[in-house]
Amino acid sequence: MLVGVGRRLIPQRTLAALNSASEHLMNNEAAIVKLLAPPFAETPRDPGYIRAYPPGVRENGSQYSHAAAWLGLANARVGKGDMAYEIFTRLNPIYRSDSLIKAQHYRGEPYVVAADICGQGPHSGQAGWTWYTGAASWSWQLAVEGILGISLHLGEVRIAPCLPRDWGSATVRLHRETASLVIHIEDPHHLGSGWVALTEAGQALQGNTLAFPKAGAERTVHARLWPSEQAAAQALSANS
Repeated sequence: MLVGVGRRLIPQRTLAALNSASEHLMNNEAAIVKLLAPPFAETPRDPGYIRAYPPGVRENGSQYSHAAAWLGLANARVGKGDMAYEIFTRLNPIYRSDSLIKAQHYRGEPYVVAADICGQGPHSGQAGWTWYTGAASWSWQLAVEGILGISLHLGEVRIAPCLPRDWGSATVRLHRETASLVIHIEDPHHLGSGWVALTEAGQALQGNTLAFPKAGAERTVHARLWPSEQAAAQALSANS
């Protein structure tokens, strides 16, 4: 799905795949994103080593956190910020441990991402192994590059947010050595994503990429979301 989204291939099939994944893999009761459903249990065919795990454990139908983060990134790339953030929340160990009851059930540290979370039976929602998973970096990428839309391209910062629609705003502060770049993301119409118009000290900037300031300096930029380039241009023209 990420390949299809990134290259703008067969968008209808990409959206259908994302909708199908949400329908069949999002377990709202356990707040997990399953790797597959249903898990392999009794089948005459041999799917390989995955069948050695009980149903709902690790690759056999748990929340396998790598794949959950990829699904979140795919949703962010098509502008589904609400779903992207929901998936990030399900990956977030702080969310899973923010009450005594939830922490006692989750049984994982609240400060490290779990590689997997059990997806079936009495242990559904309990953490698998921790401290040893690349899903931590993928979860970071989902939050920073997918949802906040902050990424590095050829030494410059690209801004393409996909926020949850109820946020309305977000602020990002980036540091490079002794330089700082502050980005205020504004979404007053609660679009979540859209055309990004950048302004600095009240002046419109071209494009959606920014250079870091010189050493020791701080640069503050506002990034406002609009439904279209035309809407942004009309608003900026009216205010000039």
